[in-house]
Amino acid sequence: MARIRHRDRLRRSMWLSDLTRRYYFTAPDWEMTDVPVEGGFGMDITHCVVAEFFAGLGMSELCQRAICDQDNRLAAHHGLLFERSGALAGGADRCDSRYRVPVQGRAG
Repeated sequence: MARIRHRDRLRRSMWLSDLTRRYYFTAPDWEMTDVPVEGGFGMDITHCVVAEFFAGLGMSELCQRAICDQDNRLAAHHGLLFERSGALAGGADRCDSRYRVPVQGRAG
């Protein structure tokens, strides 16, 4: 459905992100703020019920590897680059998720 709506991979990914945030990643379980990103889009996540759940089990590292790392795979699937310098599950104060269209000649 997303491919029919938007042929451009960035617009398609932004649309999918907006859709999932509107119906799945909702408050109070998730708190997210959009962040402007040149050549892409980003968000800061300051509350994540999944990270909270895994932390309660003492399994934050598993959360990072099994859940948080899915963002890398999702971005690659859509032909985007993904960057994050910290994650809630890793003890950071936020997950700073950034998605960008690769520059021509750059792998990704």
